[in-house]
Amino acid sequence: MSKIAEAAEVSFGSVAYYYESKEKLFEAAVLAPFEDFRKLFLLVHEFDGSPLERISKMVYEQMKFFIQ
Repeated sequence: MSKIAEAAEVSFGSVAYYYESKEKLFEAAVLAPFEDFRKLFLLVHEFDGSPLERISKMVYEQMKFFIQ
């Protein structure tokens, strides 16, 4: 956590205040964005259209997601 605080140019105390453990920090930094991606996948999965339209929609939405 100290290396992350140093890279973010904030105090260790600030990181520890918001993330009580390494696991919580990992969840926020890595797992939470994948939850957003999972929701995007489910949204596109429910999209009505031909297989080609669904693939095109998935690629388009993935590109938007990763650009953000």
